[in-house]
Amino acid sequence: APRLLPTSRADCSPLCAAADVGPALGAARLARLAVTGEAPAEVATAPPATDVVAPDPRLRERYGAGLPRYRALYAVLREEFRRGAGQ
Repeated sequence: APRLLPTSRADCSPLCAAADVGPALGAARLARLAVTGEAPAEVATAPPATDVVAPDPRLRERYGAGLPRYRALYAVLREEFRRGAGQ
């Protein structure tokens, strides 16, 4: 599977155990909170990190070069994205 590669230290992302079941686990935890009245800090704990995706400084320049184009395209298409989201 392809991995997204962060380009700066601020972009570091931990990969968590059982990330493939994250949404279901979150829903189950919310239900547990609603039913039991337990404290969120006790139930909503972060799963252990199994890996960390670290920045690749070689990509900063490559991605940075395309940023002005992305911003210009996004500005032109912003309204279209909003219309699509409202459907």
